[in-house]
Amino acid sequence: MTYAVQKPRSAKVRLTVGRHELVLQEGPDPSMNCVLLPVRDERFESLQAVQMDAVLAFSDAEVAVWPQGRIMPRKRLHKLILPEGDKRFTIEIPETGTYALFTEHHPAEFQAAVLGSDPLVPLLSKEYKPDHEHDGAVSSVGITVPGDLDGKKLNG
Repeated sequence: MTYAVQKPRSAKVRLTVGRHELVLQEGPDPSMNCVLLPVRDERFESLQAVQMDAVLAFSDAEVAVWPQGRIMPRKRLHKLILPEGDKRFTIEIPETGTYALFTEHHPAEFQAAVLGSDPLVPLLSKEYKPDHEHDGAVSSVGITVPGDLDGKKLNG
């Protein structure tokens, strides 16, 4: 299962109305960012249609979610706090449909699973940047884009 600023990873799953669980095991970091967004259908083009929303959410302020906390489908960056032990998060789905879960880590790094009545298998998955390493020597990055910069968001 492949999950989604490093570029996000994403997985599309069909979820029914109600509560599901995202279950994570021990992994390389004490937290993991994710965004859950509804998508039109199971085609790759539908995933592409929402990926910019996910990238923008990854650039926004994160909302801390502790184990047993809620993840809702919206343009919000959830920072999953991952202490030792049980790491289960509730995914609340308001409407049956197809959803894309974007995460910053590959699911295998945390042995991630989305559970309903049974474990769910992704309908489609995509890695935008498959292999990466964290390099403590990198202290800044230069980006050139047209437009104004919001200093508060940059330093927040």
